[in-house]
Amino acid sequence: GAAAASGPHSVAASAAEAVPPAALPGAAFRPAVAEISAVAAPPAAGVEMTSWQRAMRTIRHLLADQRTVARLIPPAFIDAISRAIVASEKRHDGEIRFCIEAGLPWSYLKRNAPARERALMLFSKLRVWDTERNTGVLVYILLADKSIEIVADRGIARKLPQETWSAICELLGARFRAGEAGAGVLVAIERIGDALVAHFPPQSRNDNELPDAPVVL
Repeated sequence: GAAAASGPHSVAASAAEAVPPAALPGAAFRPAVAEISAVAAPPAAGVEMTSWQRAMRTIRHLLADQRTVARLIPPAFIDAISRAIVASEKRHDGEIRFCIEAGLPWSYLKRNAPARERALMLFSKLRVWDTERNTGVLVYILLADKSIEIVADRGIARKLPQETWSAICELLGARFRAGEAGAGVLVAIERIGDALVAHFPPQSRNDNELPDAPVVL
């Protein structure tokens, strides 16, 4: 998969070709973070953070909890997201998972791990890689960093260009900034479905291989 660079005043796409867990440690992933708000987000990967920036980031994450998620995406929208995933997967052979997390666990914070590392781990933990034709997609939002990650499995990453994910991330980020987080997620799922339809039509036996319910951490 391709990736775009992100900077202090840019909104970058987030897409990474993914592999099963056994290959993760040595895999050469090239995802990029799409920032919902560049102001509060940590510097892009490879940019050294000051001790002050690290301390402020840690505080943001430790103060974030599921109430933060509920304020942005109420329970009614969580149910609507699940239904949207069900409807989308009837149109194509992909499997979509949505995960939103208030803040990183301490094991990530103490080494200042980026959002994409967490997204790749959740791609593994939620078994998004475990589909028959490698057509899983994870949409991951980390609220404390105001970051978006989309991780696409190998089958999809070979077919869809970076621009597809760029547009979806930019759309979703804009809706978050406008205070329309729940509606934005629904639109993003619809756009992902639109992108998958052309290359991954539904199979004659279109089994549901992964759970449709959003994951709230």
